[in-house]
Amino acid sequence: MVRPNCDICSLPLLREQPSVSCHICKNLFHTNCITTSLTQGYAEADRQSPWTCTPCKTTSSSKDSTDNIILILNELKSIKSQQTKSDEVLVNISSSISDLNSKVSQQGKQLSSLGQAINSLNKQLNVVTNDVKAHGKRFEDLETRITATEKTLSETVAQSSSVNSPMPPSINDVVMEIQQRTICASNIIIRGASESLKPQLPDKISDDKQLVANILGKLNPSVPIASIVNVFRTGKKSENKSRILKVVLSSCGAVDTVVKSYNHLRATSPNQLPDISISRDRTFSDRQSIREVYQELRTRQASDPSSNITVRYINGFPRIVPLTNVINNTLKK
Repeated sequence: MVRPNCDICSLPLLREQPSVSCHICKNLFHTNCITTSLTQGYAEADRQSPWTCTPCKTTSSSKDSTDNIILILNELKSIKSQQTKSDEVLVNISSSISDLNSKVSQQGKQLSSLGQAINSLNKQLNVVTNDVKAHGKRFEDLETRITATEKTLSETVAQSSSVNSPMPPSINDVVMEIQQRTICASNIIIRGASESLKPQLPDKISDDKQLVANILGKLNPSVPIASIVNVFRTGKKSENKSRILKVVLSSCGAVDTVVKSYNHLRATSPNQLPDISISRDRTFSDRQSIREVYQELRTRQASDPSSNITVRYINGFPRIVPLTNVINNTLKK
């Protein structure tokens, strides 16, 4: 039987010479030829540990390195794949954030528009509130006038029933009288105001408005021109006498101011408006009641010449009162 040769020294392996076999290539080696000491070789042989020659070790290490590199590359690919997925997630998140920012911007614009609409509504509400307050004041004035009118009507009915006992006024007559007095409550009558000589009606109306503005401007306190709603002439034309000028004002309060200011001006400075007379507008029933009061005054003065009485307007309605009361009240003013 031919003995194999040592793979390093190429000498035959004798039976008595110690040898080691590579567990990979199965080649035999002299123990002295390998890098491992004889003692270690024997120890390995004794414990039957697998031994590997240098070429096989190199090949195995290269293979292990290649496997490790492949594992590392695979791991890098996995990491790169995960990073790609992470990038996609980040892109989606960025897109979602951009959409949210766009929606927030739109909501901000809508809130701004809503704020402007609320401010506009607040302004409109303030205007409506002021209008309601103004109308409420006017309704209070009308209620006062209506109450006084009802009282005067009751007194007139009582006086007329005691004299002739005619037919009492119907409900419709009373309602119509209240309506007419409500309309007249915002009017004044100016007598003695010269008429315009212009041929055209619009020019005449314009001259009358300017004339009324000049007259009311002399009063103290004066009434603003904006309070003049309309002016027109009533009655028949006459060459010797100007027709009555009826003026519609914006409120009952403006009428009260004009009448009080005119009475004060007539008492303190009669030369300011010598030919002008200003009074409230009256209904037919109201004028008839005033005539009856003055007729009663003349009757009482004729029956008792020493009676010291006169007519005084209280809350816009005539009353027969002692003259001393009028003088005392005038001095107090």
